Amino acid sequence: MKLFYSPMEPINTSLVYRWMMGNRNAVDWHSVVWNRLNVLKHSFVPWLYAHNRLLMKVRLYIYGKTDHYTCELCGN
Repeated sequence: MKLFYSPMEPINTSLVYRWMMGNRNAVDWHSVVWNRLNVLKHSFVPWLYAHNRLLMKVRLYIYGKTDHYTCELCGN
């Protein structure tokens, strides 16, 4: 998509936004995480999980934030 600016026409904000963002693929978890019934702070954890950025026990152990990485529930 090419963006042309003419001083005689008003700027179309949605076209500028789409031009800046580029082509993005839709993800299947978007409607589950960001629906209007969720509280924003409750949507943040699934969003972190979807991007593989949720700090789990093993990752906390690697970063030195805990001294063991066994599961609290099953002991593995």
